[in-house]
Order: sequence, then C-alpha cells, then structure tokens
Amino acid sequence: MAAAGRVSEAHDTFYNLFETLPQWHFGRYRYALFLLKWGSREEAMEIIKQLTAEKEVVGNETYTAARALLEALENQTEG
Repeated sequence: MAAAGRVSEAHDTFYNLFETLPQWHFGRYRYALFLLKWGSREEAMEIIKQLTAEKEVVGNETYTAARALLEALENQTEG
C-alpha cells in the first residue's frame, strides 16, 4: 500500500492489525521497517528497542531480526 502512495492507509492497516493481534511481535518489527521508510525513525527505534528488550516474549526469529536491525541503525548513526 505504502509503495503505491497509500501511506496513511498502510498505517491504518497496521493499527487495525495490532488491535486485533496485540501479541503479533513480528508485525511490530515489520511496522518498524515501515516507519523507517515512510514514517518516523525515532518511533521505529523505540519499537525495535522494545522488541530487543523482550527476547523471551517476542520469540527468537523476531528478536534476531530486531537485534540485527538495531545494530545496523546504530552503526549508521555512529558512522
């Protein structure tokens, strides 16, 4: 949706999904990626930091992806 210029609609879709599936942690990771491209880097970083702080809750796949993204973003900031 966002790639087709419907950023607001894509944002609303994520919001609705999280209302229905609040424990969909990989979805929160995907939302952070969405925010990095079409939204707020600061908000995306907060989500990623939350996911990496909740390893036992979010699951290994989501934690690993979020951790790698966080490290990459931190390296961009430093370099």
